[in-house]
Amino acid sequence: MTRIRKILAILTLASTLAVLASHPASAAGIDQNIASQAMNQGNYGQVKTLITPLAKSGIPWAQMLLAQLYEQGLGIPKDSTQALSWLKKAAAANYPEAQFKLGMYYLDHLHELPDARRQAEDLFATIAESSQKLRRQLFYSSKAAYIKGDYEKAFILADPAARFGDSDAQFLIGVMFDKGQGVPVYQPEAIKWYLKAAKQDHGMAQLYLAIKYDRGDGVSRDEKESFAWYLKAARHDLLQAMVRLSDFYAQGLGTEKDPAQSIVWLKKAAEKGSAEAMKKMAYHYANGLGVKQSRYNAADWYYRAGHTFFEQGDKEEALASIEAIESLVPNHFLSKRLLNEIYNPNLSSTSQDVNAESGNTVYGTAWVLSSHYVVTAYHVLEGRQKISLMTQDNREIHATLVVFDHANDLAILRVTPTLTPLPLGQDLLSLGDDVFTIGYPEPDLLGKKAKYTTGKVNSVFGFRDDPRFVQVSTPIHS
Repeated sequence: MTRIRKILAILTLASTLAVLASHPASAAGIDQNIASQAMNQGNYGQVKTLITPLAKSGIPWAQMLLAQLYEQGLGIPKDSTQALSWLKKAAAANYPEAQFKLGMYYLDHLHELPDARRQAEDLFATIAESSQKLRRQLFYSSKAAYIKGDYEKAFILADPAARFGDSDAQFLIGVMFDKGQGVPVYQPEAIKWYLKAAKQDHGMAQLYLAIKYDRGDGVSRDEKESFAWYLKAARHDLLQAMVRLSDFYAQGLGTEKDPAQSIVWLKKAAEKGSAEAMKKMAYHYANGLGVKQSRYNAADWYYRAGHTFFEQGDKEEALASIEAIESLVPNHFLSKRLLNEIYNPNLSSTSQDVNAESGNTVYGTAWVLSSHYVVTAYHVLEGRQKISLMTQDNREIHATLVVFDHANDLAILRVTPTLTPLPLGQDLLSLGDDVFTIGYPEPDLLGKKAKYTTGKVNSVFGFRDDPRFVQVSTPIHS
């Protein structure tokens, strides 16, 4: 029995050795971990001792690491010839990292080494075919070269990634053929690559295709095709696509006229920061196109457009927005605010913001709408951290903003204590009726007690017959 156990033990040991012998990669993996630890600790001599025999035996990661030691002079004298030699050995063993690095070496010596371009292209094609991860690496490297203006390198890097299906690389190749960057201008090739990327739901490629069909640039003008691609691109939240898609719906280009959808896409673009869309929203409100006509909503959108144009460096459009506001609602506070933003660049965009930052107090007048709600002007509150109401008996009441209407400069506040509301009249105003105002203009200068003025109703309509306003002769401090 003892003899049988010994035989079994010997057989088991022998089989273990056989397995290890048939899997040298397992031992190499252990050595690679040790080498990595030694590299991280800066023990380059130990690394060289460990990996040199492995590199000579044909293990590619060891060859790659030995090339790095020679290239950087880590633990051994720098030797670019040895570094290149070991790098080529690792690349020849189909080690992707070595192939990529060797390809970059050839790219850096495009005009110095014979056949460098072909060598680089072959290496990049090999790694592009092997995995998506490596295709992404090629694209990111091509993008970096493109940004630097090295279009030749950018094309060589992007081309194999594009051919093996990377949509970003396909789009970049399309742009380069479109603009003649690194390659001659060739519209059919640009369209081909845009289409490949667009079919993979690449938003920018879809936008560029839409523009091509919209303008008839490199293709026959086709409104239906253009509309289809604008719609796809707009779903990627691309502002230019949203704005143009709105035009297509409004004019019935490539689709049925749909004013409602036109406004939907235009408003989306405006709310996401398109100054052009804001300007168009203002025009729609001013003229009642697809929305209920409102000069005050138009003024609000013109202000937003002007503010955004100015932030983007377009002062001329910003000033045009002021003119548009003044033509709709003369002396509107938003036109004054925008004018201040343009000509007082060292100040914040509103006096309220300045006061909020400096800790100053601003004053306004409010009236009690119901037992727990009061109404005031929104511009008084905008940007404020704390809102308080002062009563005639000098009580201070904390208030919170519930809702506001920026366009009409109105705000509703909520308070906890029960207040006595100001009753609303039931009768309609008539021309010549007596009116009075009570308010608190410039309390620091004129005092904190209420001020009373009287006058007459001059018109039961506001500017340009706006039914929401009346014109009175009562002196009102602005």
